Amino acid sequence: MLRRIIFVLVILGLQGVLGMLIPAFISPPDILLLVALFVATRVPLFWALIIGYSIGLLQDILGVGLLGFHAAGIMAGVFASSFVRRGLSAETSINHATAAFTALIAKWLVFIALNYWTRQGLIGFETILYRFIPEIVITLMVGPLVFAFCNWAFGNSNANDEQLL
Repeated sequence: MLRRIIFVLVILGLQGVLGMLIPAFISPPDILLLVALFVATRVPLFWALIIGYSIGLLQDILGVGLLGFHAAGIMAGVFASSFVRRGLSAETSINHATAAFTALIAKWLVFIALNYWTRQGLIGFETILYRFIPEIVITLMVGPLVFAFCNWAFGNSNANDEQLL
């Protein structure tokens, strides 16, 4: 239990600290998305979607974006990565990176769709250049460390195809 409490505090702190250290015009890594992907390997898809939405809503409430954007984006990322993971083992770095890349693409497609639907005008060429691309690169770089930290806190995953669908 102590490991899980430490885990939550470190993840939330790390997400905030990286947001402060990286210049304001560049997106920090989406560590909470990686945590949602880790959880998705341990629970059925229905619960993974609910947990992904809840993690995204927490991210929105903590002040990272418009209320509901990250919630819908992370939920879409968990959903998309679950289809990629169906045929993959959950224990290799390449498979984690593939799932994370798929989730990031799905998240940003939802962001673009919500931006269009709400007529916010927040996503343009500069957003793609300075937010989308750096977020993918930096998130994929810290991904192995986050997954290792998740395994430390919760133990190794026993994921299989039946749990993911």
